[in-house]
Amino acid sequence: MSASRSHLQNEIQAISKAVESANLAVGSGVSPSPETSILRRGAAITALVILETFVRDRTEEVLEQFSAWPAHFDDFPEKFRQRATIDSLSNLERYSKMLKRQNEDYHHEIIAQIKKMSCMSPPAFEFTKHFAGDYTGNASDESIRELLSVFQIKNCWNSFNLFCVDIEFSVPSIKELARTIVRERHKSAHKSGYNPNATDILELPLRLSLISLCFDVAISASQKTAVADWKKWVKQDFDWRDQVDIYFIEFLNGKYRLKKKGAVKALKIFDN
Repeated sequence: MSASRSHLQNEIQAISKAVESANLAVGSGVSPSPETSILRRGAAITALVILETFVRDRTEEVLEQFSAWPAHFDDFPEKFRQRATIDSLSNLERYSKMLKRQNEDYHHEIIAQIKKMSCMSPPAFEFTKHFAGDYTGNASDESIRELLSVFQIKNCWNSFNLFCVDIEFSVPSIKELARTIVRERHKSAHKSGYNPNATDILELPLRLSLISLCFDVAISASQKTAVADWKKWVKQDFDWRDQVDIYFIEFLNGKYRLKKKGAVKALKIFDN
């Protein structure tokens, strides 16, 4: 498992235990104590940190795999090239100014990231981490959409909903789940006395899991296709969902059956 996935898994397990153990689910119609309200706000803030950290870290890992890009830099889509150069420079500038205000070593950051940006020739491309953003602000549904569009993932929120149907876990709107996490974070961080809804807090682990799963599968499928068949990847009709094989584990007669989506027979049968 990649480092970003492992870290995400640990963080989701931790926030799940936290929201279940701290009396955050007060009965309907009962006003929570000030202590409970503070803990709820803390959970809401932490949830967005978990999501944006995974988005950035997983993007960095995927960009490392793009070092095997089999064509030239000019063969990348225009949006990808812009993100890798002028947009990354702007993000690096904002991040470096933040480091300067904090009296940290911004010179080293600039030199290290510019060095990566200059490696744009085969067979070893490198990309700055600021491809993923400026690391100074919070993620939003729009920033996630824009980032994924650079990887040829079009209409990501609609495709995420379709993917959830594919895996038989239908939800009304993945985009709305992300917006709720962002909205609750901002209210919790900036509105004194704000009390997040208990249900929203208890569902944070599931919402984080669903959003992160969709993001991860989409960007991973995109990257693998880009390296394996770059001409297919750069086409306007590229659809990441066409590159994903889905398998289910079914429990039947005391056994676990591994089946590919749409298949009748199991590929394997396990006792546990």
